[in-house]
Amino acid sequence: MRTLKIHAVWALNAILLVCGSVVLAQSSEEAAVVTTFRNYVSRHLSSYEQDNRLAVTKLGCGWAKIYYKVEGEYGIDVQRTSSLISPYAGVCEFNLRRHYTACHPTREGAQQDNSFVKTDVFLHKHAYAYQDNKWVPKKREYYAAFIKTWFSCDDPIVGEEEQGKRTTGGCIEK
Repeated sequence: MRTLKIHAVWALNAILLVCGSVVLAQSSEEAAVVTTFRNYVSRHLSSYEQDNRLAVTKLGCGWAKIYYKVEGEYGIDVQRTSSLISPYAGVCEFNLRRHYTACHPTREGAQQDNSFVKTDVFLHKHAYAYQDNKWVPKKREYYAAFIKTWFSCDDPIVGEEEQGKRTTGGCIEK
């Protein structure tokens, strides 16, 4: 009887040790995934320092030169999913301030203007899936507060002059 109790205690200790190792392995794996997402987002946001997405585009008022700058802090969240293909999902929220010139009747007029006199802010919300050990953009959108509307970063620009181009809203991944 005493031998049976000792074996049961050893078996219980072995089970606890294995379970504890699995929990530690999962925790370190999850920590590594969160770190990769944090690094991915940090690289994307810091890319605006090297490339502010300077462009000439048509706005509601005419042609303007624009550029974007990250404003304030950003927020991230990473969650485990039930998917075998995408075991983790990540979300990042950040603000981009758009700087733009006065509006001009022609693209050429805007191209020559280097006086950025107006600004507005877009809230960005980007969702990613962790697949094959890398983060893949799944849904990227931004909120234009001045018209209270969400737009997809993948929406095409409407208008003859820029047909086929994609809206930027500062969305371009680098």
